[in-house]
Amino acid sequence: MSASFKLQIITPEITVFEGAVESVTVPGTAGSMGILANHAPIIAALDIGILKFDLSGAMNYYVIGNGMLTVDSGSTIVMAEIVIAAVDLADASEKLDILKQEQKSLFIA
Repeated sequence: MSASFKLQIITPEITVFEGAVESVTVPGTAGSMGILANHAPIIAALDIGILKFDLSGAMNYYVIGNGMLTVDSGSTIVMAEIVIAAVDLADASEKLDILKQEQKSLFIA
């Protein structure tokens, strides 16, 4: 079993997830980033994309809007404007496409 660390996924309104995970992958503005236990401290901007994490061997998927990531000793916090739960990777990809279209339509006037 891999070492675990605390993950929080929050929006301005609610805490979406809080618990111990083995790994998390986030959509950084410079590309996808993987975080494991004992990762070096980091603060990074997040882009719209798919966040996934390993919870006791089961992958969990969320689509997130723009946000920030902080990693510090044993704790990772994802702060995002939008967080949408998905049942699997295919569902997450579909929801991501919808979110991108919605955001694109906001800029076409």
